[in-house]
Amino acid sequence: MPEVTIDQSQLDILTKTNKLFNSLLEDTGNGLALKKMIKGKYPEAKIPDLDLIEQVTAPLSAEMAALKAQNDALTKRLDEDAAAREAEKAEGNLTSALDKVQKQYGFTEDGMKKVLETMRDRNLAHDPEAAAALIQSQMPKAAPTSSRSSLVAPRLDIYGMQTASDKLSEDYKKLHTQPWAFLEDTAIDVLNEFANMENAA
Repeated sequence: MPEVTIDQSQLDILTKTNKLFNSLLEDTGNGLALKKMIKGKYPEAKIPDLDLIEQVTAPLSAEMAALKAQNDALTKRLDEDAAAREAEKAEGNLTSALDKVQKQYGFTEDGMKKVLETMRDRNLAHDPEAAAALIQSQMPKAAPTSSRSSLVAPRLDIYGMQTASDKLSEDYKKLHTQPWAFLEDTAIDVLNEFANMENAA
């Protein structure tokens, strides 16, 4: 190697730089970080104390990495189990809600298919009640019926006055309004009948 000649000022600068560099390497707060920077830049550089630390910590780092991988796998499995339980619970709640809707609105199997389609199309995935109400509101209204039942005659013939003779109508009326008088008249009619039959004989 050729001999290099430097003047005093350059030597002073080199000396101060070397002193500063060594003081940084020996610094308890920043020395290790500086050594790691040097090792990162020049991997082949021999730094005894850093190499010793890496030899001691390397197995621990590998063990920590393995533990972290196991922990991550366990966390993932727990999250998947929790998600599966939530999905099962949500499915159970949805099934119960659909059963309730079917009983409440009296929907057939086709009607429930429409409920499911409406839930999907209207973004009502968690509200079958709203979907059922919407479907019912769109169903054609039944024609209004008369307030009077078709099974009941428009005019009730209590005394049989519309179908019987005038005499019978009067008798029916008396039977309902004056039962004792009706009974007396009927008894007299019966006695008269017997009397007529005896006279005829």
